[in-house]
Amino acid sequence: TDTNPGVLLGTMAYMSPEQARGAPAGAPADIFALGITLYEMAAGKRPLFAPTMPVVLTAILLEEPVPLSRGNPAVTAGLESLVNRMLSKDPDLRPTASEAAEELGLLGSADYVQGLSPEERVRLQTVWGGVRKTLVQRLLRWR
Repeated sequence: TDTNPGVLLGTMAYMSPEQARGAPAGAPADIFALGITLYEMAAGKRPLFAPTMPVVLTAILLEEPVPLSRGNPAVTAGLESLVNRMLSKDPDLRPTASEAAEELGLLGSADYVQGLSPEERVRLQTVWGGVRKTLVQRLLRWR
């Protein structure tokens, strides 16, 4: 379906900055939306919450999200780093779907987990659970 330039379509709370400006949305916009979803899953709230949709769009364009670890201290540094890059205002700085899938896979790998303290291992299991497998499978479909 063709749309008029500058028309906003989609769920505003998950729009990328480029979509909020009315620019075409590509794969990086999907990564931004997935970053919001991951943040929401880990912290229990959206990274850029506002009471009205116009304020949400302003937040998407101008504000940085509250650090994920502040919303959930159990979040590991690796997950926080990935989510931060997924939520970059610059689409060129966001990971590709393949890169995100690879990193998500590494977050649960034996090598990664082995380098964690016992407390960090528990945090990873608490935050991550069975979600990683599902996300990696869905990201691989986007390639």
